[in-house]
Amino acid sequence: MVITTTIFEWPTLTDYTRFTKERGDLYESLRLARIGLTIFDGCAADEQDLLIKDHLSNTVGVCYLESGMFEESKKFFADCLKVRLRMWGLDHEEVGNVHNNLGITVGSLGMHAEALHHQQEAERIRKLEPDPVVRARNLALSDLNLGRAIQYSGKPNANEEAEGRFMRARDSFLSTDHWYFTSQ
Repeated sequence: MVITTTIFEWPTLTDYTRFTKERGDLYESLRLARIGLTIFDGCAADEQDLLIKDHLSNTVGVCYLESGMFEESKKFFADCLKVRLRMWGLDHEEVGNVHNNLGITVGSLGMHAEALHHQQEAERIRKLEPDPVVRARNLALSDLNLGRAIQYSGKPNANEEAEGRFMRARDSFLSTDHWYFTSQ
């Protein structure tokens, strides 16, 4: 059962929340997602509703991340990871996306070992992608984010390993026309 009220349907709210975030209006996206989460907490929910709540929570986490509010972001991403692991298992791309976001977040908080762990998990999952173009794009992003995590990890030869990741990501970015973010 998808929760419906006389005001909105969940899919419409989640779509509009994502739209406002992509448009760059983090404040409005965060406001809408928080309203949705507040309403959601007052309703009975089934598994499908749990995924919708998860998407709203992820949007809140991304808004906080992009606003530099890393502690708040971490809480929402940690909740998302629990839900997605339960719903989809260890190898699903959405689990990898949350690992990526958590890695960026905890790295920004100076928790470099945890950041490295999350980025390595994201990379492991991204290697499973069957579409070669999507896999190449996602692995280039993993190289970039892992390079950042490795750079601050304190590992021996961290700078050299990080530089190798950065160069591989750069080469991947330059070698394809399939980068949705190069025109932004």
